[in-house]
Amino acid sequence: MSENNGRLAIALSAIGVVAAIISASTDLFGLLKDDPAPPAAPPATPSGQPAATAPASSTSAKPVPEPKEYAFVLDFGDNGVDLDTDPPDRKPDLNRFDIRDFYLQRSTVELTSVKISHRNVVQWTGSHSPTLQECTELLGAESVRSAKLHPDRKFCVRTVSGRIGLLTAVGPKGDGWAMTAKMWPP
Repeated sequence: MSENNGRLAIALSAIGVVAAIISASTDLFGLLKDDPAPPAAPPATPSGQPAATAPASSTSAKPVPEPKEYAFVLDFGDNGVDLDTDPPDRKPDLNRFDIRDFYLQRSTVELTSVKISHRNVVQWTGSHSPTLQECTELLGAESVRSAKLHPDRKFCVRTVSGRIGLLTAVGPKGDGWAMTAKMWPP
């Protein structure tokens, strides 16, 4: 039995040596290359700030159209609002769930996406009015199905058709909430 243990030890040692040689040769000859390194940061200016890069070509950037502004009252209940119409339709056909974007929940005073699986609203907390790009990015990162309304609270929204807008809860009015909407063209 000790002779078998000796052979096993020699075999395992030989396998270890072969593995070490293969590993060293791949590193030495670069057979297994790593992903390329990320591009270097621009050189710093004397102030420690990165140097400015050349401006992008103006022919590649399309101008973003200004959003259209609307004011309306969103009533409590299931009637909701269709923000893809011009102006927004406050009482769309109740039998067509595909055209309503949001409704106002009475029990929680929340702006809620009509479709349960849709997360199309997110509160904007910035000190300035967001751009289309800022709303789109925020919706992609943090959107939820419903959000609590408070006076002057702003919300980036995405409609069922994918249109982006900014809703502002003005405050309670009648049997609902006064709202303003800035909707970017599709």
